[in-house]
Amino acid sequence: MMHDGEREEDDEFDHISSTSNLINTNPLISKVAGAATQQLLGNNKSTKNPNDMPFCGCLSISYYQPFFDVDTTDIIKRLSLAVFYCRRETNFIDIISDKPDAYGPFWISTTLVFTLAVTSHIRGWLSSWMAGTTWVYDFQSIISASSLIYGFASFVPFLVWIILKQYDGNVKLITMICVYGYSLFMFIPASLLCLFPSEVVSWLILLVTACLSSLFILRSLGPLIIASVKQDSIMLLGPLGLTQ
Repeated sequence: MMHDGEREEDDEFDHISSTSNLINTNPLISKVAGAATQQLLGNNKSTKNPNDMPFCGCLSISYYQPFFDVDTTDIIKRLSLAVFYCRRETNFIDIISDKPDAYGPFWISTTLVFTLAVTSHIRGWLSSWMAGTTWVYDFQSIISASSLIYGFASFVPFLVWIILKQYDGNVKLITMICVYGYSLFMFIPASLLCLFPSEVVSWLILLVTACLSSLFILRSLGPLIIASVKQDSIMLLGPLGLTQ
């Protein structure tokens, strides 16, 4: 005679077997069950695209992750192109077209703020020492440098992007931020050279660096603007260089 406990175990085994057969025979149920299993096991390797985010997706951290998805090799290659852009056949915009980043522009701007603060204070100390006066630490210069550099790295590319949108330009905002951010890299060694206690030499170094940086922006964004903006594209290249 079969006991009640054994009968319940047989019924449970039959229920599990029938459920398993239903999943195996029905492709839709099998697909849903497999996706649920991968989600529970953490095997879902799908990546989110910022363009596929819902409304207000920019408020989430995952929205900005693709813009910081670069390694050391990518950064070094982009920095070298930003400096030696005249010697390379490959344009900077061709390198970043598939994956423009905000990592480089952020740290370039931050490093430039630091170097400007250090060099300005060293120059101030040297001037005070040579004049025989007491040197006073100027914290306001750091605030001014931070506002100027971060404002240039964010507001200027946004303004140019808005202007291009008025001409139906197909240029991404992150691409503009990437180009303008890397254009500031040449100012880091230039700021170190400005340690020479000569105003004429310092202004000459800054002028040459600004011209080289403007040429880098024009060479990077010029072909892209001409290709995307069908009308008045040449007229936009002048103001583009003046933004530097």
